[in-house]
Amino acid sequence: MKLDPSRFASHLAVYVAIYNDDGELLLERRGEMSGYLVGFWDLPGGHVDEGESIVATAMRELEEETSVIAKTDDLKLVAIIRRDMDVPYTDFIFVTKKWGGVPRIMEPDKCDGMNWFPTDKLPDKLTSVCRMYQQKNFGSELTFHHMNTKKFEELMGGEYDPISKTIKH
Repeated sequence: MKLDPSRFASHLAVYVAIYNDDGELLLERRGEMSGYLVGFWDLPGGHVDEGESIVATAMRELEEETSVIAKTDDLKLVAIIRRDMDVPYTDFIFVTKKWGGVPRIMEPDKCDGMNWFPTDKLPDKLTSVCRMYQQKNFGSELTFHHMNTKKFEELMGGEYDPISKTIKH
Protein backbone atom coordinates (compact mmCIF):
# COMPACT_ATOMS: atom_id res chain seq x y z
CA MET A 1 0.00 0.00 0.00
CA LYS A 2 1.40 3.36 -1.03
CA LEU A 3 0.99 6.22 1.43
CA ASP A 4 -0.28 9.61 0.30
CA PRO A 5 2.45 12.10 1.33
CA SER A 6 -0.05 14.97 1.56
CA ARG A 7 -1.67 13.09 4.44
CA PHE A 8 1.42 13.84 6.51
CA ALA A 9 2.05 17.40 5.32
CA SER A 10 2.49 20.03 7.99
CA HIS A 11 3.75 23.57 8.17
CA LEU A 12 6.55 24.07 10.69
CA ALA A 13 6.70 27.06 13.02
CA VAL A 14 9.13 27.98 15.78
CA TYR A 15 8.54 30.21 18.80
CA VAL A 16 10.95 31.55 21.42
CA ALA A 17 10.01 32.27 25.03
CA ILE A 18 12.56 34.88 26.02
CA TYR A 19 12.95 35.92 29.66
CA ASN A 20 14.60 38.97 31.18
CA ASP A 21 16.56 39.06 34.46
CA ASP A 22 13.32 39.68 36.39
CA GLY A 23 11.79 36.45 35.04
CA GLU A 24 9.35 38.33 32.80
CA LEU A 25 8.31 36.92 29.44
CA LEU A 26 8.56 38.96 26.22
CA LEU A 27 5.38 38.93 24.14
CA GLU A 28 4.39 40.59 20.87
CA ARG A 29 0.88 41.69 19.90
CA ARG A 30 -0.01 40.40 16.44
CA GLY A 31 -0.67 43.27 14.01
CA GLU A 32 -3.11 43.62 11.10
CA MET A 33 -0.70 42.25 8.50
CA SER A 34 0.06 39.09 10.49
CA GLY A 35 -3.13 37.59 9.09
CA TYR A 36 -3.74 35.34 12.11
CA LEU A 37 -5.29 36.10 15.50
CA VAL A 38 -4.79 39.85 15.04
CA GLY A 39 -4.59 41.64 18.41
CA PHE A 40 -3.54 38.51 20.31
CA TRP A 41 -0.24 38.35 22.24
CA ASP A 42 2.27 35.79 21.03
CA LEU A 43 5.84 34.61 21.46
CA PRO A 44 8.31 35.82 18.84
CA GLY A 45 8.55 33.25 16.08
CA GLY A 46 7.81 32.26 12.55
CA HIS A 47 7.93 29.66 9.82
CA VAL A 48 10.80 27.29 9.14
CA ASP A 49 12.33 27.90 5.72
CA GLU A 50 13.08 24.94 3.47
CA GLY A 51 16.38 23.33 4.47
CA GLU A 52 16.58 25.34 7.71
CA SER A 53 16.88 23.69 11.12
CA ILE A 54 14.41 24.60 13.84
CA VAL A 55 17.24 26.03 15.95
CA ALA A 56 18.42 28.22 13.07
CA THR A 57 14.81 29.36 12.58
CA ALA A 58 14.51 30.26 16.27
CA MET A 59 17.67 32.38 16.12
CA ARG A 60 16.68 34.02 12.82
CA GLU A 61 13.09 34.81 13.83
CA LEU A 62 14.14 36.17 17.22
CA GLU A 63 16.53 38.61 15.57
CA GLU A 64 14.18 39.49 12.68
CA GLU A 65 11.25 40.23 14.97
CA THR A 66 12.91 41.64 18.12
CA SER A 67 16.57 42.43 17.23
CA VAL A 68 17.56 40.05 20.04
CA ILE A 69 20.42 37.65 19.40
CA ALA A 70 20.60 34.24 21.03
CA LYS A 71 23.21 31.53 20.60
CA THR A 72 22.42 27.93 19.71
CA ASP A 73 23.58 26.66 23.11
CA ASP A 74 21.29 29.14 24.90
CA LEU A 75 18.08 27.81 23.29
CA LYS A 76 16.26 24.88 24.88
CA LEU A 77 13.40 23.05 23.16
CA VAL A 78 10.56 22.72 25.71
CA ALA A 79 7.44 21.87 23.70
CA ILE A 80 6.25 20.41 20.42
CA ILE A 81 2.63 21.10 19.49
CA ARG A 82 0.82 19.40 16.65
CA ARG A 83 -2.12 21.56 15.51
CA ASP A 84 -4.54 19.66 13.25
CA MET A 85 -6.94 22.32 12.10
CA ASP A 86 -7.74 24.01 8.77
CA VAL A 87 -3.99 24.16 8.07
CA PRO A 88 -1.89 21.57 9.94
CA TYR A 89 1.09 22.92 11.87
CA THR A 90 3.84 21.51 13.99
CA ASP A 91 5.06 24.14 16.45
CA PHE A 92 8.33 24.09 18.38
CA ILE A 93 8.74 26.25 21.48
CA PHE A 94 12.23 27.16 22.65
CA VAL A 95 13.20 29.02 25.82
CA THR A 96 16.14 31.32 26.38
CA LYS A 97 17.22 33.33 29.39
CA LYS A 98 20.58 34.26 27.92
CA TRP A 99 20.52 36.67 25.00
CA GLY A 100 21.92 39.97 23.78
CA GLY A 101 20.50 43.19 22.43
CA VAL A 102 17.56 45.42 23.24
CA PRO A 103 14.15 44.03 22.22
CA ARG A 104 12.22 46.27 19.87
CA ILE A 105 9.56 45.89 17.20
CA MET A 106 11.33 45.11 13.94
CA GLU A 107 8.28 44.21 11.84
CA PRO A 108 5.67 46.90 12.62
CA ASP A 109 3.32 45.60 9.92
CA LYS A 110 3.08 42.21 11.71
CA CYS A 111 3.52 43.36 15.31
CA ASP A 112 1.90 46.43 16.86
CA GLY A 113 2.97 45.95 20.47
CA MET A 114 5.73 44.40 22.54
CA ASN A 115 6.05 44.13 26.29
CA TRP A 116 7.55 42.17 29.19
CA PHE A 117 5.01 40.36 31.37
CA PRO A 118 5.32 38.49 34.66
CA THR A 119 4.17 34.92 33.93
CA ASP A 120 1.40 35.26 36.54
CA LYS A 121 0.05 38.45 34.89
CA LEU A 122 -0.16 37.64 31.20
CA PRO A 123 -2.71 39.40 28.98
CA ASP A 124 -6.06 37.67 28.40
CA LYS A 125 -5.73 37.59 24.62
CA LEU A 126 -3.01 34.97 24.16
CA THR A 127 -2.46 32.79 21.10
CA SER A 128 -2.96 29.04 21.42
CA VAL A 129 0.82 28.50 21.46
CA CYS A 130 1.16 30.87 24.43
CA ARG A 131 -1.76 29.21 26.19
CA MET A 132 -0.24 25.74 25.73
CA TYR A 133 3.07 27.00 27.11
CA GLN A 134 1.18 28.61 30.01
CA GLN A 135 -0.73 25.35 30.67
CA LYS A 136 2.53 23.47 31.02
CA ASN A 137 3.41 26.00 33.76
CA PHE A 138 6.27 27.40 31.68
CA GLY A 139 8.17 24.19 32.44
CA SER A 140 11.53 23.37 30.93
CA GLU A 141 10.97 19.64 30.38
CA LEU A 142 10.23 18.71 26.78
CA THR A 143 6.53 17.92 26.26
CA PHE A 144 4.39 17.01 23.26
CA HIS A 145 0.85 18.29 22.76
CA HIS A 146 -1.82 17.59 20.16
CA MET A 147 -4.47 20.17 19.35
CA ASN A 148 -7.46 19.70 17.07
CA THR A 149 -10.09 22.35 16.34
CA LYS A 150 -12.20 21.37 19.36
CA LYS A 151 -9.27 21.62 21.78
CA PHE A 152 -8.14 24.88 20.14
CA GLU A 153 -11.58 26.41 20.63
CA GLU A 154 -11.74 25.23 24.26
CA LEU A 155 -8.30 26.71 24.89
CA MET A 156 -9.17 30.00 23.18
CA GLY A 157 -12.68 30.31 24.65
CA GLY A 158 -14.53 30.72 21.37
CA GLU A 159 -15.19 29.43 17.88
CA TYR A 160 -12.34 29.55 15.38
CA ASP A 161 -13.19 31.18 12.05
CA PRO A 162 -10.80 29.78 9.41
CA ILE A 163 -11.76 32.55 6.96
CA SER A 164 -10.91 35.52 9.18
CA LYS A 165 -8.37 33.45 11.17
CA THR A 166 -9.69 34.75 14.47
CA ILE A 167 -11.87 33.74 17.42
CA LYS A 168 -15.60 34.47 17.63
CA HIS A 169 -16.85 34.77 21.21
